[in-house]
Amino acid sequence: MLKETRYANGIAQGCVKGGVVKYMVQHKNCIFSGVTSSREFTSTVNAAEYVIQAIAEAEGLDPREIRFFDLCTRLGYPSQEASHEFMQLTVQYEGAQPHVIGWEPTPCSPQTLQLFGVVEH
Repeated sequence: MLKETRYANGIAQGCVKGGVVKYMVQHKNCIFSGVTSSREFTSTVNAAEYVIQAIAEAEGLDPREIRFFDLCTRLGYPSQEASHEFMQLTVQYEGAQPHVIGWEPTPCSPQTLQLFGVVEH
């Protein structure tokens, strides 16, 4: 079952939480996907640290114990040619502060795509 939370972008005055992600946490893995167009708010790739913090806060989890995956779709990236791109984030921490240093393309299961409503063409 997908949950939803808002994330900040570090740019808006007072770090307004204007972006929305749907996500699921299962077996120490968290998959999220932006549902706010990157034309309306900072993309999940560019605000990945804030997405991680928002999900960890919403779930009451220590993000250092979770692996994070970003499912980029045309909803979040309207100009994207493919139906999706699935990436595992490489995250380093300075205390509790996450710093995403890499995005590794990773295969995504058909079940995950279906859960997030991604239709492949």
